[in-house]
Amino acid sequence: MRRVTEWFAVRGIASVALAAAAMSFASCSDGLVPEVQGIGLAPSEMGWRNGLLNRDDRWSITGVDMPSVYEFPSGARINIFGKGFQDGDSIRFAPLEEGKLVSFFPACFPDRASVLMPEGFPDGGYEVQIRRKDSVAVLGIADFKTDNSLVLRPYGVVAHRGCTLGGVPENSLASLRKAVGMGLYGSEFDVWITTDGVPVIHHDPFLEWDGKRIEDMSLKEVRSYKLKNGESVPTLDEYLAAGAESRYTRLVLEVKEHSSLDNTLRAVEASLAAVKKYKLEAVTDYISFSYEACARILESNPPGLVGYLGGNRSFLQAVAAGCTMTDCFITHYTESPGRVSQYEDAGAVTNVWTVDTDAMLSWSSGHGIDLVTTNRPDRALNYYPHKYVEL
Repeated sequence: MRRVTEWFAVRGIASVALAAAAMSFASCSDGLVPEVQGIGLAPSEMGWRNGLLNRDDRWSITGVDMPSVYEFPSGARINIFGKGFQDGDSIRFAPLEEGKLVSFFPACFPDRASVLMPEGFPDGGYEVQIRRKDSVAVLGIADFKTDNSLVLRPYGVVAHRGCTLGGVPENSLASLRKAVGMGLYGSEFDVWITTDGVPVIHHDPFLEWDGKRIEDMSLKEVRSYKLKNGESVPTLDEYLAAGAESRYTRLVLEVKEHSSLDNTLRAVEASLAAVKKYKLEAVTDYISFSYEACARILESNPPGLVGYLGGNRSFLQAVAAGCTMTDCFITHYTESPGRVSQYEDAGAVTNVWTVDTDAMLSWSSGHGIDLVTTNRPDRALNYYPHKYVEL
């Protein structure tokens, strides 16, 4: 179990009062873990800072886990682990020395709160607090240091066609929201273009194997098909609108290789325009089996990753042409493990698909593959656990 390295550096009446009132310890199987309970705010923030506090036992954060020092480059996320975080909680940083108290709304998950640290965040020691409605509690104390010489690689679990655990239909809005709710690195989905130029989300080229190809259907025809949960086949607009609700999970957009290069490139153009429309460029990665699709995406200079899935070029050729990720089937790596370091040395992020078993997840993690695309994100998190500092 992870441990809090350091707790309170007492600094006057407010901290003494808060430490005494807020901290209790709950026992668990391997020892003591901290439990933080909510403290009612005084009528003014100044009153609270002077220790005028009322006990409020309506909620608690248990198993709080944070290091004594967070070191991170600009644009990184810091994770505060614990049970009990909720949407709407804010994380506050109160300087131990003179300075301004700052507050952020984190992405909250069952096991942690994830805070995107802004550029220019002042270095120093901070009392880290949580505020929920009219209550505040202290989570701990840590030093925060921005170090732009640190290089963080993308790392984590990508849900293959969204999170389909529990029978959720693949490539549905529900599968995206489930991946977002799990706090996964990314949710992958597949894009086709209709005859009337609308990008839609589906994996196979047909809605029914005895029917027409999606690229030969109108949007109206596609929308008449229902997924098993009652959803219509989503449009890319609908999918991106749902993805925009997330403050954490990246969107991994696969442009499908259509029956003609013209249709593939139509899908690329429509996808780039939709991502721009929803202002999601910074959180969208692109992948495709079409080398030409990857090349066109690279021309748009996207801030996210562009990954080649393999086909008429080698992975190293794709990286030399500008692709920033090698997205390979697991056997491509297991047949020649040296490819992992070879691709990383060439400057690429490594991704592997579709890895669902403990044996292959363990192999992928043990060989340093950055990202794992899986139908079993619940299992994959055992091998790709979240870190204190992440991209």
